[in-house]
Amino acid sequence: MNAVTPDMMVQLYQCVEEINADMDIRSVVVTGGDKVFVQAAISKTDNI
Repeated sequence: MNAVTPDMMVQLYQCVEEINADMDIRSVVVTGGDKVFVQAAISKTDNI
């Protein structure tokens, strides 16, 4: 089940851009709701 919508991806991309611009941020925790959530690790060194 993939509950991620295109609009959510745009919002996530915008957040990642802001995070990448702030060198004081060293980690980010993304949480999900309900019963299904897929996790993954993204490093600031990843080029997304």
